[in-house]
This record gives sequence, C-alpha cells and structure tokens, in this order.
Amino acid sequence: MELITSKKSTWTQRVTRRVNLWLWEAERRAYQLVVKRRIDLRARLRDESGQGVAEYVIILAVIVVAAIILAVAFHDKLAAVWESVTNQLGDLA
Repeated sequence: MELITSKKSTWTQRVTRRVNLWLWEAERRAYQLVVKRRIDLRARLRDESGQGVAEYVIILAVIVVAAIILAVAFHDKLAAVWESVTNQLGDLA
C-alpha cells in the first residue's frame, strides 16, 4: 500500500508543480499586459494631436453662445425680418 501512496504523492506533486507553473505563467502574462497598457496610456496622455480639435470645439462653443445671446437681444428685429422674408416668398409663389 505504501507503493500506491508514494505514486499518488508523486503524481500529486507533479500536478501541483504544473498548476503552480501555469498560475505563475498566467500571472506573468497579466503583469505584462498591465505594464503594456500603462505604457500605452502614458503615450496617449503625452500625445497632443487632439489638442487642435479641442481648441476648435471651444471656439465653436463661444460662437454658439454669442449667437444665442444676440438672438435673444435682437429677438423683435429678427422676428420682423423673418416675417418680411416669408411674406415676400409667399408673394412669389
């Protein structure tokens, strides 16, 4: 009976070593992936290629806000011009 238990213990040791090796390899790969993602993130944060687009968006937002303010301030005059244009287009039809 000792012979069987020694074989089991040897088999158990081999399986344990293989599982430990597999876990170590999985942990190593996960660590490499984290390091790679961190490097990619740092590179993206240093990249300023999208900065111009952000500046154009800010300029566009300022123009839109100014247009809204002007539309509210000159609402009566804009309504009169719009009515005049629609009346003239109605006369053409």
